[in-house]
Amino acid sequence: MSPAIRDLKESDMEQVNAICSTTWGGNDYIPEVLPYWIINQDYIVRGLFDDDLLLSICTLHIVPSTDIGYISGLRTRAEKQREGYGKVVTESLITTARENGVKHLLYLTINSNEASMGLAKNLGFSLIEQYGSFHLHSPFPSHPTPSPALIPIKTNPERLDEVVRTFPSLIPNDYIPFDFQFYKKTLNTLRRISERTDYYLVIDNDGQPGGLFYSSPLREDRGEQAISYVVYTINRAIFVDMMARIVDEVQSMGATRVTFIMGPNATKWVAELGYVDSEIGTWPGEFLERRLLLYELQLKEERS
Repeated sequence: MSPAIRDLKESDMEQVNAICSTTWGGNDYIPEVLPYWIINQDYIVRGLFDDDLLLSICTLHIVPSTDIGYISGLRTRAEKQREGYGKVVTESLITTARENGVKHLLYLTINSNEASMGLAKNLGFSLIEQYGSFHLHSPFPSHPTPSPALIPIKTNPERLDEVVRTFPSLIPNDYIPFDFQFYKKTLNTLRRISERTDYYLVIDNDGQPGGLFYSSPLREDRGEQAISYVVYTINRAIFVDMMARIVDEVQSMGATRVTFIMGPNATKWVAELGYVDSEIGTWPGEFLERRLLLYELQLKEERS
């Protein structure tokens, strides 16, 4: 009997936990979020089964009021990897995405996951964006005192959209991130993200925008108080100051882990900050060399 695909249920979580226990040293985020995805109508969570044995899982998130979908949470049982099961369950979700009107299907992975990158290429995805990403863990490293002359200005989505159009180098990417999801760079996207965060612009001495940052809500994640920040910059001095300010901010709110997702200039300059020390923490592994890779598959309606 060949393996069969079906939507996952909460009763499958024991097998999901077993599969994820070998990912990232047992620190996989999937067991925490999957129960929510299973009951959320915007997510379709699939599993590939051999009789009652769960071989592989994957999730499709269709972003409401858009033609964008996400493939995420692909996991395969350790002893069954590299046998094509992940491809099978992902292909079923690609078909479902097309049937639901998705035109832009996105897939996020990291540059150290060769199997995941290979799968994306094999399924026809194209690499469209790269972001730097690293973690800092408490106790946070020493850093300069933020300048009293460079005060971040809280900015609404309409003003930020105007700034980005006037200074396109501030956010040169077509997609912008929030809490490890990426969205097309539009005013509607900025408005949607602003429902969960505040945008802060830092202006240089000439009145030009030199940097932008915003954060996810602080949350408990695997025993840590975790938060993520997105950082863009076109001014190195402002970038150094912003990073010092953010480290002060996360310390004051009691965070024990901060994840940075960084635009191209920030990715390049962070290696020179001295804020990153591999002794601070080892999860999930490499810091400065890690890149978030965003792939896209453009879907067309199948003709009957």
